[in-house]
This record gives sequence, C-alpha cells and structure tokens, in this order.
Amino acid sequence: MPSGPVEQFLSLWHEAVARKDLGVLAPRVADDVVLSSPALHRPKQGKAEVMALLGDVAASLEGYRVTRTWVDGPELLLEFEAQVGERSLQGVDRITLDAEGRLEHLKVFIRPYRGLVALMTAVVRRQVDRLAGPARLIARLRLWLRGVG
Repeated sequence: MPSGPVEQFLSLWHEAVARKDLGVLAPRVADDVVLSSPALHRPKQGKAEVMALLGDVAASLEGYRVTRTWVDGPELLLEFEAQVGERSLQGVDRITLDAEGRLEHLKVFIRPYRGLVALMTAVVRRQVDRLAGPARLIARLRLWLRGVG
C-alpha cells in the first residue's frame, strides 16, 4: 500500500491529467525536477521547463488511462494507454519522488514508434503556436521543410 506522500502525489497526478491542468501538480514538483525521454535530445531540467512540456503533452493526449501501477518506496511506475489523433500509444512513466514527496525525476517511455512521432509532432505544434510572429513563421517553415508541418 503506498505511503501518504505517494498516495497524495498519485491522486494529484491523476487529477492533473484528467483535467489537463498541470498547475494542480505544481506544488508537488521539485524546483530541480528532471524529465528524460528517448524523444528528447537532452533531459529537460527545472520546474518551469518541465511543467511547460508536461502541459503540452497532457493537452496533446486523449484518453490517457493508467492500466497498471507499481510502487516501491518513492519510485512509481505507471503503465498507460492514450491516443494522439488517430494513433494509439502505450507507455510507462517512471516517477521518482524526493523526501518531501515531490516529483524529482520523470522518465517516459512510449511505443509504438508512430505513436511517439504523433505525440512529438503534436507537442511541437503547440510550442510553435506560442512563439511570437517572425519566430513562429520561421519555426513553421522549418517544420514544413522536415515534412512535419
């Protein structure tokens, strides 16, 4: 049975994803949090950068559903299913909590490859849409040249 801080974190995690409002989770995220994934060239570090990326991911996923949960002290594994557009995907969120029960490290694994690509594309489009005029135009052109836009 998960401990108090783990239960509290899991409850907030599920609420945040269901509401697509990662602000709910913010008090339970460490300032020096790290997010790593095979989709990233380098891990994202720091609360602002990680929360922004998680917000874009949550907004891009439909039907996120945890199918299995494993807890070992401050370590959690959440096996999940979701969709991005017409693509289905499965994944595992490996979560490490610090001594205060805050998210310290999140490692995300997603399959199949086409589901990962669909998620990456949806997230990048959200990020590009937030850019100001000329930067957005240049970013969209780069995406188009790569065959993503």
